[in-house]
Amino acid sequence: MGAVAQETVVEHLSSHLAALHEIVRGAWNDVKELPASCQIAMSARSRASLVHDFIVERAAQYAERTPGVRTFERQLMHGLVFNGRYAVRFKKFDEDNLSKNHPTLQVVEFRSQVELDGIDAAHHLEVGYIADALGVSIADVRLACPSGRGNAWVVSISDRGVETVLADLFPLEGGGGGGQAVEPADITPRKPDGQVIPFERKQE
Repeated sequence: MGAVAQETVVEHLSSHLAALHEIVRGAWNDVKELPASCQIAMSARSRASLVHDFIVERAAQYAERTPGVRTFERQLMHGLVFNGRYAVRFKKFDEDNLSKNHPTLQVVEFRSQVELDGIDAAHHLEVGYIADALGVSIADVRLACPSGRGNAWVVSISDRGVETVLADLFPLEGGGGGGQAVEPADITPRKPDGQVIPFERKQE
């Protein structure tokens, strides 16, 4: 598999982006509504873990009521698959749009666009939130296309639309759905790279 162009993803997921934004912000608010005694005792790490748990629950609810969307769970990794094309996992991002957690082999492979049994999607994406400096609110919710140790591109998603944060450095001609090579990762894939699935653009 390969990284997919930003234009293609935004087009294909246009009807879901507002919901992804709401899933994340809603989960953050779920945690804020916990009793004050919990808030006082809660560490930043515990907050991030609880936010993720609520995200997973809200994502599952969205999948239940939305055609073409299903959940996946693979070795403690949870997320959504859209129309069998895009697998999305949810994370807390740092200022570089990356997770601070030490990556497992599964995460490295996911970010390197290696085909994974049980996920069964042509491309892997991440939706992450960035907390404000005080950690009391969400500063932004972003959609990223991982590419090895970095990202091929990153966009900010909200109920107002999409705004580019990190531009696609190698956009595909015509915005097609083919893939581009990702940055090599220091792993040996479990199986050969799968064939990239081209997507047809809708007629104007």
